Amino acid sequence: LKSKATSLGVVANPVKVFDILDTIGSNMRTDMGLGDIRELVSLAKKYQQDDIITGQLDVTEEGLLKSGYDKGRYILVPRADDFSEIRTYFQTIFNEQE
Repeated sequence: LKSKATSLGVVANPVKVFDILDTIGSNMRTDMGLGDIRELVSLAKKYQQDDIITGQLDVTEEGLLKSGYDKGRYILVPRADDFSEIRTYFQTIFNEQE
Protein backbone atom coordinates (compact mmCIF):
# COMPACT_ATOMS: atom_id res chain seq x y z
CA LEU A 1 0.00 0.00 0.00
CA LYS A 2 2.83 2.36 0.96
CA SER A 3 4.73 1.79 -2.29
CA LYS A 4 1.60 2.15 -4.45
CA ALA A 5 0.53 5.29 -2.65
CA THR A 6 3.92 6.97 -2.98
CA SER A 7 4.54 5.78 -6.54
CA LEU A 8 1.23 7.23 -7.70
CA GLY A 9 1.94 10.58 -6.10
CA VAL A 10 -0.97 10.12 -3.74
CA VAL A 11 0.76 11.63 -0.71
CA ALA A 12 1.31 14.91 -2.55
CA ASN A 13 -2.32 15.09 -3.68
CA PRO A 14 -4.70 15.98 -0.82
CA VAL A 15 -7.79 15.02 -2.83
CA LYS A 16 -6.45 11.49 -3.34
CA VAL A 17 -5.43 11.25 0.32
CA PHE A 18 -8.95 12.17 1.44
CA ASP A 19 -10.47 9.71 -1.06
CA ILE A 20 -8.30 6.91 0.35
CA LEU A 21 -9.11 7.86 3.93
CA ASP A 22 -12.81 7.96 3.06
CA THR A 23 -12.62 4.48 1.52
CA ILE A 24 -10.69 3.11 4.48
CA GLY A 25 -13.08 4.77 6.91
CA SER A 26 -16.04 3.15 5.20
CA ASN A 27 -14.51 -0.30 5.44
CA MET A 28 -12.52 -0.34 8.66
CA ARG A 29 -13.15 0.44 12.31
CA THR A 30 -10.50 1.20 14.89
CA ASP A 31 -10.24 2.65 18.36
CA MET A 32 -6.91 4.29 17.50
CA GLY A 33 -6.75 8.02 18.01
CA LEU A 34 -5.19 10.46 15.56
CA GLY A 35 -1.95 10.48 17.58
CA ASP A 36 -1.76 6.68 17.41
CA ILE A 37 -2.29 6.73 13.66
CA ARG A 38 0.46 9.35 13.20
CA GLU A 39 2.81 7.21 15.29
CA LEU A 40 1.96 4.16 13.17
CA VAL A 41 2.63 6.06 9.94
CA SER A 42 5.93 7.33 11.35
CA LEU A 43 6.91 3.80 12.30
CA ALA A 44 5.97 2.48 8.85
CA LYS A 45 8.23 5.06 7.20
CA LYS A 46 11.24 3.66 9.09
CA TYR A 47 10.97 0.23 7.48
CA GLN A 48 11.64 -0.68 3.89
CA GLN A 49 9.41 -3.14 2.05
CA ASP A 50 12.36 -5.53 1.60
CA ASP A 51 12.59 -5.99 5.37
CA ILE A 52 9.07 -7.38 5.66
CA ILE A 53 8.64 -11.12 6.08
CA THR A 54 5.21 -12.45 5.20
CA GLY A 55 3.23 -15.60 5.69
CA GLN A 56 -0.29 -16.60 4.87
CA LEU A 57 -2.84 -18.52 6.86
CA ASP A 58 -5.88 -19.83 5.03
CA VAL A 59 -8.76 -22.26 5.26
CA THR A 60 -7.88 -24.47 2.29
CA GLU A 61 -7.34 -28.21 2.78
CA GLU A 62 -3.62 -27.54 3.20
CA GLY A 63 -4.23 -24.46 5.35
CA LEU A 64 -3.71 -24.16 9.08
CA LEU A 65 -7.10 -22.60 9.84
CA LYS A 66 -10.68 -23.76 9.80
CA SER A 67 -13.71 -21.53 9.74
CA GLY A 68 -16.92 -21.73 11.63
CA TYR A 69 -19.54 -19.80 13.51
CA ASP A 70 -19.82 -18.98 17.19
CA LYS A 71 -22.97 -17.25 18.42
CA GLY A 72 -23.70 -16.09 14.88
CA ARG A 73 -20.20 -14.67 14.32
CA TYR A 74 -17.83 -15.96 11.65
CA ILE A 75 -14.58 -17.15 13.23
CA LEU A 76 -11.25 -18.65 12.21
CA VAL A 77 -9.60 -21.14 14.55
CA PRO A 78 -6.45 -23.28 14.29
CA ARG A 79 -7.11 -26.53 12.41
CA ALA A 80 -5.09 -28.44 15.04
CA ASP A 81 -7.24 -26.99 17.87
CA ASP A 82 -4.14 -25.33 19.30
CA PHE A 83 -1.54 -22.93 17.95
CA SER A 84 1.35 -25.41 17.68
CA GLU A 85 1.24 -25.78 13.86
CA ILE A 86 0.85 -22.03 13.38
CA ARG A 87 3.73 -21.33 15.75
CA THR A 88 5.96 -23.83 13.87
CA TYR A 89 4.94 -22.33 10.52
CA PHE A 90 6.00 -18.82 11.49
CA GLN A 91 9.17 -19.99 13.25
CA THR A 92 10.14 -21.68 9.98
CA ILE A 93 9.50 -18.49 7.98
CA PHE A 94 11.55 -16.34 10.34
CA ASN A 95 14.42 -18.85 10.55
CA GLU A 96 14.65 -19.01 6.73
CA GLN A 97 15.22 -15.24 6.63
CA GLU A 98 18.23 -15.24 8.95
